[in-house]
Amino acid sequence: MQKLGPVFRQLRLARHLTLQQVADDQCSLAFISKFERDERAIGFARLWHLLDRINVTPEEFFQALIPRTALAWQQAPDIAPLASLTTPYGPFTLELVETIAHNTSASRSVTQAQLLAMKQLGAGILTADGGTARWQQFLQLARDIGVVIVKSNQKADPLLDDQLFDQLAQMSQPVVAYLFTLDAWGIFEFTLLRLFATAIPPETLHRLIKLAVTRSQAVRQLPQGQALVMVVLQGAVSKFINNKQYGWAEEVLAARTTLTPEDGVRWALETRFLTGWLHLAQGDATGDSMCQTVVSMLETLGLHQWSKLWQRRLEMIHHAVAEPDYWAIYI
Repeated sequence: MQKLGPVFRQLRLARHLTLQQVADDQCSLAFISKFERDERAIGFARLWHLLDRINVTPEEFFQALIPRTALAWQQAPDIAPLASLTTPYGPFTLELVETIAHNTSASRSVTQAQLLAMKQLGAGILTADGGTARWQQFLQLARDIGVVIVKSNQKADPLLDDQLFDQLAQMSQPVVAYLFTLDAWGIFEFTLLRLFATAIPPETLHRLIKLAVTRSQAVRQLPQGQALVMVVLQGAVSKFINNKQYGWAEEVLAARTTLTPEDGVRWALETRFLTGWLHLAQGDATGDSMCQTVVSMLETLGLHQWSKLWQRRLEMIHHAVAEPDYWAIYI
């Protein structure tokens, strides 16, 4: 087993963070420096705090400390939610995604009170300790983007204009710059790509997805990480199909197939569903039977929640195929 301090230093440097950026009232620069050189012991409370400061989950830290094979981790359930990881941002991230999805439903009816509530979502956690942590700043930005998307869906015309896309691209720029800067990605970086994919321009997302695939190996050692990578790739396929960039969608589907573990039955089925959607979008009616078969198989496997979810998505796909100008921004 490697020593705590040197492993922490390796993870900190991989995220381009200086000692000055990590140090605070709880852990001084001198303390962190000695800890990284294995000259100071550290308790769990301080270690957890320092990991939060560099946006690394304890699960990722111990994976780096005592490497396990992906097979060993697969004893866990096929999918584990992000909220099950020891992060300060996991539960809020899921709440934000669910809120945006709910408020961009087909009804497109959101009250001013709901919009106000969304603007205040996570106010406590995002402003704690001054709200200066990187994850707090980025998640505040994700929330603001969500509000813009929800407000845009209140228009009578479902088409999204260039001005809106330009605004989303501008708002997502700090996250894009951050992701391109790093040499190594962890759970936090894949979470950011999951949250911001809708706002990132397709050409930029295409480049980021290629980076994500090459930087996913360590993350996929955790069951939560494997699930997160699959969701990120799913979102990219959705965006590329909506933008009629079918070649890029095919590339991501191929990558998703390659990264699916042998026992990842649900993910393999979802990839087949996405392939069916791609066929439908290109005018191939056989895609519908592919999608329907996947929904039925999920139901047969007892994955009722996922069966219902993909059935609803198929209904949205049928809507988009019947009305080519219809845009489902948050599938």
